[in-house]
Amino acid sequence: MYILPDFVRNIIKTLEENGHEAYIVGGSVRDLILGKTPADFDVTTSALPDEICAIFDKTIKTGIKHGTVTVVSDNNNVEVTTFRNDGDYNNHRSPEQVSFVSDIKFDLSRRDFTINAMAYNEKSGLLDLFGGKSDLADGVIRAVGNADERFCEDALRILRAVRFASRFNFKIEKSTIDGIIKNIHLLKFISAERIFSELIQILCSDYPEKIDLICKNGGFEFLGIKSIKTPELIGKVNKSRELRFYLFSKLCDVSPLDLCKLLKTDNELKKYCENLLFAEKVSLDPDKTDLKLMLRRLSKSDIADYLNYLEIYKNINTQYAQKELNEIFKNNEAYLIKHLDINGNSLIEFGYKNNDIGVILEKLLAAVIKDNSLNTKEKLLELIGNM
Repeated sequence: MYILPDFVRNIIKTLEENGHEAYIVGGSVRDLILGKTPADFDVTTSALPDEICAIFDKTIKTGIKHGTVTVVSDNNNVEVTTFRNDGDYNNHRSPEQVSFVSDIKFDLSRRDFTINAMAYNEKSGLLDLFGGKSDLADGVIRAVGNADERFCEDALRILRAVRFASRFNFKIEKSTIDGIIKNIHLLKFISAERIFSELIQILCSDYPEKIDLICKNGGFEFLGIKSIKTPELIGKVNKSRELRFYLFSKLCDVSPLDLCKLLKTDNELKKYCENLLFAEKVSLDPDKTDLKLMLRRLSKSDIADYLNYLEIYKNINTQYAQKELNEIFKNNEAYLIKHLDINGNSLIEFGYKNNDIGVILEKLLAAVIKDNSLNTKEKLLELIGNM
């Protein structure tokens, strides 16, 4: 028996008291069996959407067309969806229409993988029609029913299969792999945002090398990716979405910025990729001067990522650079204009015009970056006098 939170139990109990079946379903059941705390709970029920709205005091019609109503229970939002059958799928992504059914068996049979096709409530126990619990125990990803049909219906399931395999370190069974390979060309129909979301989750998992299944079978050819070399390196760098995305693009021999554009990523990731490309041009084996130049543009965490990237991808020993970086921070060495022992107001007092101040400060910083001992007011004024 699995213990449900009160806010979920109350929803199921209320639906049952009103003559309807109700179960938690999908990922929450999977996680409970694995001994994990579910991030959220989804409920499936025989009640129709209008009946759900009538039964509960506070509801939100989030996906009423597809039978989903968000029920607010003890300040928690829970998606409650009517048992349904999916009609024909549009563009290999979503059903054109759905029909509501009274038997949960039809609802479970439309789901993607056996480990996600189980339902549970405390009254009836576990409903497992496709061997999901056994597949969890064996560490297997298996499509529900005909794998070819499941992936042809919704090509995003291809990436989801790899995501679950990389998250749990499960194996994808043969017929499911065959279905993936047969339909992998359909990934081009999936929105860039959806692909990016799944890709990042795979790359930030404990077993990101499983992305090789997609790359080596041409799933990302529409992104300019024909293959990936040494995918096992991804799991060896810091678990940073930015760094792992950057390394992934390098391993696939595509431009990180081009990949950002194609996948419509956020500006933060684009900026990060620009910064690491800049760092690579500054030096492959940074010394203190190079590190200071990088710090003018990169954050401390970005620099740490870059050094980690050099260690893993370039096989460069960065211990010296790490030591120099620590000294820069420990000794408060200047690498930004604001670190100089002189500022624009001081220069104005000495009669310099506003148009000249920025140029002078940049020249002073360039000198101080090379020799931090010059960063005193007297020496900086002396440098200005010699300009």
